[in-house]
Amino acid sequence: MARWGPALAGLVLLGWASVAGAGRVDLGKARVSFAGIGPVHFGMSLDEAEQALGTSLESRDSGEESTDCDIVVPKAGPAGLSFMTSSDTIVRLDVSKPGIRTSRGVGVGSSEGEVLAAYGKHLWIEPHTARATEGWHLMQIFGGDDRAKIVFETDGKRVVSYRAGQLPDVDFAEGCS
Repeated sequence: MARWGPALAGLVLLGWASVAGAGRVDLGKARVSFAGIGPVHFGMSLDEAEQALGTSLESRDSGEESTDCDIVVPKAGPAGLSFMTSSDTIVRLDVSKPGIRTSRGVGVGSSEGEVLAAYGKHLWIEPHTARATEGWHLMQIFGGDDRAKIVFETDGKRVVSYRAGQLPDVDFAEGCS
């Protein structure tokens, strides 16, 4: 029986490590909606979001002191995804790289036509306020209760980034600044 001790201990540790890793959510495969992404929903506390993800959310703070707003990223990725918090509550998410798509299949790199086909006549399209002279657009769609929306930023042809979240936070073009 004594010779099984180290082997059994190794199996127990291996099983624990597998369970600990199994709790991590692959946000690269999750879809963005008016409510959030995967298990992370707008209105969750930072602690609740970290528990739901199985990983920590790390501040991208530039060193400026802010008591209310922060941008955090999941330690375990994926690249190009960040969350905005207000008073330690998730209020918005931003996607800046291809791979993460909305529940209707739209993401960075999608054409304006694909966004229009996915969201239809309820899509609101206007010149991008900061880059209108370059032909950029904002393509926006409100959630059913008009308290959340998704905003696609395009270069006039393709989505270069998008954000989803609660109003008014989703309307802040520069994030926390």
